[in-house]
Amino acid sequence: MYGESSGIFALLIPVIVWPLLVAVPLGAVLYLWRPRLAPFAIAAGMMMAIVGLHGSWQPVPRQALDWMFWAVLLPPLASLIRPMQPLAQALASVLGLAVVGWVLWARMPFSHQLLWLVCALAYAILMQLAWDKTGKARFNELGLMLSSALLAVATALGGSILIGQVIGALTAITVALMFLPILRGNAPVLSAPLLAVSLSVLLMLAGYAYAFVDVPLLAISGAVVLPMLATSQRSKPLLAIILLAIGLGLMAWQLWPQSNAYGY
Repeated sequence: MYGESSGIFALLIPVIVWPLLVAVPLGAVLYLWRPRLAPFAIAAGMMMAIVGLHGSWQPVPRQALDWMFWAVLLPPLASLIRPMQPLAQALASVLGLAVVGWVLWARMPFSHQLLWLVCALAYAILMQLAWDKTGKARFNELGLMLSSALLAVATALGGSILIGQVIGALTAITVALMFLPILRGNAPVLSAPLLAVSLSVLLMLAGYAYAFVDVPLLAISGAVVLPMLATSQRSKPLLAIILLAIGLGLMAWQLWPQSNAYGY
C-alpha cells in the first residue's frame, strides 16, 4: 500500500506540483501587474510540465515534445493581438501543431500536408468561434476543464500515458488559475484571454494526440467538444446530461477495446 501511494505521488509531482509551482506565482504576479500577460503563466506551467515529464528533453529540439515546449508560447503571444481574436488563437494552435509535427509532415506528400493543416485550421476556428459565443457565461469554464481532463484520459487509454500526463498538467494549471481573481476580492473565474489560450493549447495537444498517438478523432471529439456543449446547456439539464453521455460513449466505443497505454 505504501509503495503504491509513493508511486502515485511520484506520477503526480511532474503533472501537478512542479507546473503549479511555476504557473501560480507567475500568474498571480502578472494578474496583479499586467493582466494582459497572465496567459503566459499557462505556457510557463506547461513548459515546466514538459521538462519534468520528458526525461530526454533538450532546449534545441530533436523530438516532437521538445518542439511542444516552445510551441506553447504561441497562444499567449496570439492573445496580445486583441482585434483578431479568436482567429489569432486558431492560427496559433495550428501553427504550433505544424511546428511540433514537422518531422511527421516531412514524410507526407505536400497535398496531404496541406489538407491536414487546412482541416486542423477549420476545426480550430470552429472551436474558437463556438467557445467565443458560448464560453463567456459563468461556470462555462468548467466545460473546458472537463474536456481537458477527459482528453488526458482518452490519450492515456489511446496509447500514451506521457502525453496524457502533459494534458493533465494543463487541466491542473487551468483549474488553479481560475482562482486568481480572489487576489482582487472577486469570485473565482477564468478571464477570456486565459480561457482562449487554454483552449488553444488543448487543441494543440488534441492534434498531437491524433497525429502522434493515433487517438481516434471520434474519441478526441467526444472528449473535447461534447463536454463544452454540455456545460453550455446548463439551463437544460437533461440535454446537458445526454450530450455528456454521448461524449463518454464515443470515448468508450473508440478506446475501450484498444486501451493499451504505453509510456511514450
